[in-house]
Amino acid sequence: QQRTYMLATSSTTSDATYHRGHALSIPGMSLSHDGGQILFTTTDEDVTLRHGLVTGLVGSNGCGKTSLARVLASGRLPGFPSGLVVEYLAASDDEELLLLEADGECDDKGEGGVSGGELSPDISLSYKPIEYIQSKVRRRSEQLIYEITTLEEELERGSDGEDLERLSERLSDLYDLQETIHERVERELHRSVSELGLDRHENKPLICLSSGWRYKCRLAAAFLVHPDMLIIDEPSFLDDDSTQWFVDQTKRAAE
Repeated sequence: QQRTYMLATSSTTSDATYHRGHALSIPGMSLSHDGGQILFTTTDEDVTLRHGLVTGLVGSNGCGKTSLARVLASGRLPGFPSGLVVEYLAASDDEELLLLEADGECDDKGEGGVSGGELSPDISLSYKPIEYIQSKVRRRSEQLIYEITTLEEELERGSDGEDLERLSERLSDLYDLQETIHERVERELHRSVSELGLDRHENKPLICLSSGWRYKCRLAAAFLVHPDMLIIDEPSFLDDDSTQWFVDQTKRAAE
């Protein structure tokens, strides 16, 4: 049975605030589910996720870590920025697909919401590892093109000085990100597939692979698409070499 989780700020006058390239700040908050049970509260202090900083959430089983990750990935927190691209890796792909279906984020076209355009289960599981990663990168590129086009049109319509500076800075950041993704995919796609051992299964569709191999495929795609926020719930299925790859990629993502 699917439960509905609610993450609320402790103040009715203060929502989450986001300063692009700097931090997402959430005022003191509480997390509860539809049964009324409060999983945790942080009413005395803000929760701040800083750009370029890897943040770990540690707690005992059942305290609400995964529930918090789901709510953040859903983008439903009051004041959560609508344009923020969040990539969420559930602990298992079965859980991730169930979440997407329950939230209505998977349709027959494979169009997604905050999660960065997740593929529908039928489509994604028919792809081979490299095809899946390329499809995720392609969707991220399409998002960037749409946002770039929108900002260019806003600039052409004209704005006041402050808005003009903000739009110009954001547009410059998007141009740089577009180039970075293209360069990294060209340089690192096949290397990541090899380092994770996925090349041994490169001709098999995902549906024929174990959960562990599918997880590695999703993990490689998540780093290559350069989301604004990457949420990884209990990274698992990683041997020593894959763990080192994960650590290196995490450090690079935080640069």
